[in-house]
Amino acid sequence: MMPEDKFFLRNLYASALPDLLAYYPRHDPYITDWMGILTQEEFAVWQAIRCANLPLLPKLPIDSRFIDFADPIKHVGVQVVGRGRRRRQSSHFLHIKGWKLYRLESWRVFLPLPPLTDEYDPPDEREYLDTPEDILGIVRERHYSA
Repeated sequence: MMPEDKFFLRNLYASALPDLLAYYPRHDPYITDWMGILTQEEFAVWQAIRCANLPLLPKLPIDSRFIDFADPIKHVGVQVVGRGRRRRQSSHFLHIKGWKLYRLESWRVFLPLPPLTDEYDPPDEREYLDTPEDILGIVRERHYSA
């Protein structure tokens, strides 16, 4: 992420976060055009998050770090990590701050979906582990089930 993007996001959240939190968890996260800020993999995960109705905000700044998708109330985040991105130090820093982070490797974002069939065939074993839907399902079960 470019320094001007970081500056823009910090100012954006400084002004918009109080309103977002006032309507939590039913806030409107479209405070900017996320397609221009998120990477292709992050945008695909963002679409999955919106389909799952999870109250995660994209690129939330926490001190000097950014969480790709985060819930500032429950301190839960999803990080999309690629080969060129080192997140271990950030993850440790955020863990110390009380955040629970889930890592999704970027190469898994575009895994092919299992083929649709007219009849239900129970799978012998799970072939598609750690897709965005898997990770978001785990986040939903652990943090948003009633």
